Amino acid sequence: NDLKRRYAAQGGIFDVPKLERLLSELTQASLAPGFWSDNEKAQATLRKRAQIEARIELSQSLGKQIEEFGECQLYDAP
Repeated sequence: NDLKRRYAAQGGIFDVPKLERLLSELTQASLAPGFWSDNEKAQATLRKRAQIEARIELSQSLGKQIEEFGECQLYDAP
């Protein structure tokens, strides 16, 4: 399926394993003692964490939709 191939080629944008590692690092940072001692830095870290979570969710949603679309094409093929 061309759509699947093109989606997979966008790995740099939707590199879920990399995003999950970054999410884990930011989560660990947010649990560190003194995290809130620099309120601006803490808020920036949490904003970045939320952005990464959103990108992971988007990637997973797109992947699922592409799979479902591919399955529909199999049933609609003449």
